[in-house]
Amino acid sequence: MLAARGLTEVLTYPFTSDADSDSLRWNNDDLRRTTPTLANPLSDEQPKLRGAILPTLLGAAQRNVGRGYDDLAWFELGSVFLGSAGRANPPRPGVTPATICVPYSRHCSA
Repeated sequence: MLAARGLTEVLTYPFTSDADSDSLRWNNDDLRRTTPTLANPLSDEQPKLRGAILPTLLGAAQRNVGRGYDDLAWFELGSVFLGSAGRANPPRPGVTPATICVPYSRHCSA
């Protein structure tokens, strides 16, 4: 349904950090912060699994806008991980549609 409306599906890695939660101003007791920490992360900058799709989707948007792609209409269907750090959690699907609105792009309405 979202693709039929002109949005493009993107896939991002489910890795995140506390800095991502800080930048979104999530409270310390927010469930999206209490996610499992990986025993052997690919990067020391992103040692946790995401508790929401939004931080990784915003990171992808930031990288693409920085490369000159300023007309973005995306969605992602992916797993999020909630619960106590260090405890295995089953994946929970989540959908986050996002339209990155840059002035004069076809996805913006003034």
